[in-house]
Amino acid sequence: SKDDLVTLRVSSESQKNMSAIKELIERLYRGGLLQRDVHVDDEVREVELWDPFFETAGGDAFLRDVGRDAGVVVLADREAQLIRIPGLHNNKVLEPVIKKIEEMMDSLRQATKVEFRVSLDKTMFHRLVKGGLKEAEKIVGAGNAKLKIEGSSRVMFFTCAEESARRVCKQLGLPSPTAGHQGCAICDTADPPVQLSCGHGYCKDCFDMQMHVASTARDKRFPTLCYHPSCNKAIILPDLRRYLTPSQFTSLLSASIIQHRITFQKSLRPCRKPDCPDICAITTTPILHTCQACLTTTCTHCGTEPHPDWTCEEHTQHRDNTIRDPMQLAAYKRETDTRDCPNCHTLIEKDGGCNHVKCPGCYKHLCWKCMAVFDESHEVYMHLGDA
Repeated sequence: SKDDLVTLRVSSESQKNMSAIKELIERLYRGGLLQRDVHVDDEVREVELWDPFFETAGGDAFLRDVGRDAGVVVLADREAQLIRIPGLHNNKVLEPVIKKIEEMMDSLRQATKVEFRVSLDKTMFHRLVKGGLKEAEKIVGAGNAKLKIEGSSRVMFFTCAEESARRVCKQLGLPSPTAGHQGCAICDTADPPVQLSCGHGYCKDCFDMQMHVASTARDKRFPTLCYHPSCNKAIILPDLRRYLTPSQFTSLLSASIIQHRITFQKSLRPCRKPDCPDICAITTTPILHTCQACLTTTCTHCGTEPHPDWTCEEHTQHRDNTIRDPMQLAAYKRETDTRDCPNCHTLIEKDGGCNHVKCPGCYKHLCWKCMAVFDESHEVYMHLGDA
């Protein structure tokens, strides 16, 4: 209710102080993530507590009751698919909350429903669109009956107990429902638990491995595509959110953002605060941009601090003359073999490894021997092989 809402207004004459206060408040609001230990082979992993149940009104009510009993606020972060407790709390407070949520998740898993599908002709499909779908949901529950068009086929999906699925089909005059899906698109394991919207399934091991490869491969390609040989469609975000853990999803999302920055490096640059993950647009004329994440202000043309009394060229020259000592910098570069990126002039210091270097500023691939610039990593290795 409106009575439960609290507005916190903060002001400061110092942008640095305001940024620090904002970061502290956001950290307190984010609070702690609720996790549980799971055994994967011989390894114990910490996995965030989450179930789609917590996205529902019933899930919200459950978390409010659990928090009220423990004297804390328990929030479901639907976007990140996480459960948070704002503030700083010790384990004595968190343990009973985690235990109750784990018990609820265990009971939800025990009552897991099966997905059934029914192939429809054109008449049946139109009948369901005109009201039959609502009748089906009265039996299987709201959101548990869906209509889809797969190519030239019309299909109805149920997520429910088998008895309920057969009851719906009998009542609406539909063909008998069939359970299960085709095997894993990679290893052909029967009845894979990961079912994508494109109609193809994966076992959890294969799906996790493919998403790990998509996040960590040297040459990343986004959007991530279904690996079924006859599909090649993009895996949609709701599917990724549903089947990946929050940490897996965050890793994949971070990789896609970095790749987006590489692709559009001429129009985007990272925030000039080193530990800020945000980005801003590069403009042809100087515009003052305030980062929404850290409140740092930046000139969008040259990427440095604001300089209202100078042009970008004058300010850059002033920085080079006053902040950088050209002679000291030249000496340092000679001693450490530090070099300028030929593409964006970012200073690069190579510490071991082969002669393939990736610039941290523009993400171009470089040959350290001759400083040639390439768009893809394999081009560098071909170049080195020919040298």
